[in-house]
Amino acid sequence: MPVTIRQFSHDTPHGPIFFQVWVLEKSFFIWCGHDDGRMGSVSTSLKTPFDSLPSSALLLPDNQSAAQQDADLQDPSTRMASRLTQAAGCPIMCATSLPADQIDFAIAAARRYFTKEGWIPAKPEPTPAPAVPSS
Repeated sequence: MPVTIRQFSHDTPHGPIFFQVWVLEKSFFIWCGHDDGRMGSVSTSLKTPFDSLPSSALLLPDNQSAAQQDADLQDPSTRMASRLTQAAGCPIMCATSLPADQIDFAIAAARRYFTKEGWIPAKPEPTPAPAVPSS
C-alpha cells in the first residue's frame, strides 16, 4: 500500500496549527506545529495486551521540551501520540513543535479529522431502552 500524505490546519486562539498526516499501512505519522516547520520532539505509542492504556515513549526530545519536562508523558508529542493511539487503536508516531499549553487544541483537531476520515470509529448512537410493558 502506498503512503498517503494529508495536510490540514485548525484555527485556535494562539493562531493556526498545521498538520501533516502520513497514512501508512497499519499506522500513522503525524506532525503538527505552527508555521516554523520545526520537527520538535518525536514520540511513539502503541496498544499492548498488557494494559488498557497505550505504551508510549519519547524517542527524540527537542531542546525546549527536554529542559522543561521531567517525564516522557508530559511531553506534548507523547501526550498526543498516546491519546490518538487509544482512540484509533493502532500505532501512532507523533512529532510536534507546539508548547504544552497548546497541545489539547491539536489533539482535539486531530481526533475530529481522524473521525471524519473514518480512522477513528464514530461513537455509536445510544440505544434507547426497551419499553417496559404496563401491567
